[in-house]
Amino acid sequence: MYFDYEREFSGHKTMISDNDIESILEILPNANIKTTWFTVGKILDKYPNSIEAIIRNGHEIGSHTYNHISPLYTSSNKLDEDFRFFSEASCKYKEITGFHSPKGKWSSSMIQLLVKNSFTYDVAGVVKSNKKDLLIIKKNGIEVLYRIFFLGDNWQLFNTNPWKKMYLII
Repeated sequence: MYFDYEREFSGHKTMISDNDIESILEILPNANIKTTWFTVGKILDKYPNSIEAIIRNGHEIGSHTYNHISPLYTSSNKLDEDFRFFSEASCKYKEITGFHSPKGKWSSSMIQLLVKNSFTYDVAGVVKSNKKDLLIIKKNGIEVLYRIFFLGDNWQLFNTNPWKKMYLII
């Protein structure tokens, strides 16, 4: 299970606080769930208390770029700069090895930067009809990066009110 942890850096209005993060972190142990928080690098700088709480509770921090930029629409130079900014912001935390591209948009430049920056896995979305298993990327015959595919994300719920459609009959 993972979260895209973006706060106000996602490009859309959110109302999340450190207290919200703490509430989520209190619920997860009851379900015996460990999670990955794909985090925008600016959060590492601005909200270190929430990052430390996530780590302290045994969850993983992954990269969601520094500026929440889509690699598909970003030049190689700007993308390299963004990876460098994320690396600088994250150096005080445990090594970060996972990556999830904002909005699932990726590029070959991004894959090269993942390898260059020693990421070991990337979470990528696919449509159901194009289901993939696991893609292993090799360099000089050595496995260097794993692309893990998922079928769903919460983007379908964004700007909707799914709760009014949910009910329980007992």
